[in-house]
Amino acid sequence: RLQKKLIEAAPYYYKSAVVQGKDAHVWDHLLYIDNELNRYDSLEKHSALAIEYFPNQPNYYIYNGVANTQKHNYQKAINALRSGVNYVVDNKALLIQFYSALGDAYYYSNDFVNSDNYFEKALKEDADNTYVLNNYAYYLSQRNQQLEKAEKLSKKSNDLSPNNKNYMDTYGWILFQQKKYQLADEWLGKASKMGTKNATILEHYGDNLFMLGYKDLALKAWQDAKEAGGNSDELLKKIKDKKINGQ
Repeated sequence: RLQKKLIEAAPYYYKSAVVQGKDAHVWDHLLYIDNELNRYDSLEKHSALAIEYFPNQPNYYIYNGVANTQKHNYQKAINALRSGVNYVVDNKALLIQFYSALGDAYYYSNDFVNSDNYFEKALKEDADNTYVLNNYAYYLSQRNQQLEKAEKLSKKSNDLSPNNKNYMDTYGWILFQQKKYQLADEWLGKASKMGTKNATILEHYGDNLFMLGYKDLALKAWQDAKEAGGNSDELLKKIKDKKINGQ
């Protein structure tokens, strides 16, 4: 119901924003709706217009950075975020948001040095920020680098925010990368059964089951991942071959 109301409201806020131009509250509502509905084309376009009207308003740069990251325009995202962070004054939470978003954008553009640096900056501002701890740990695990550090970061996020299936998945995946398959099974198995089915978590669970020798259960988990929306070439190949590539 809320989504339906947001969809209905969006064109009215857009008309109002364009007509009134200088009313920041209207732009705030419009960009919030775009973001909530995952309309990243609209979010990029509307946030760029909002920046023209309000070049000193950092929130609009965050929206633009997020939209461009989602659209895989990583350099545009980095440019927007690096510009916007200069306008943050006495707002630690927003500063951390910028640093984390820059960590994301640099990671996806394969600039891991800058990505790590921005996550370190974010943790310097707040060492207990679970979102940053989890993302930083997950990106390290995806690169299969600094796994001991990744494990500590992820463990901390789980200690601070227990029973978060995404954080549990990250920790389980790090254990998988460390070849601690029995321990990983506890975390990934539990995460895979929590809430709405998540394709990434189910794929990770399947990978771990395969390495434990449960090949039929692994295939079932991969098929469940596909049903949950997973469609990467790697996942489809695992299902077709009934094994992990190279195993």
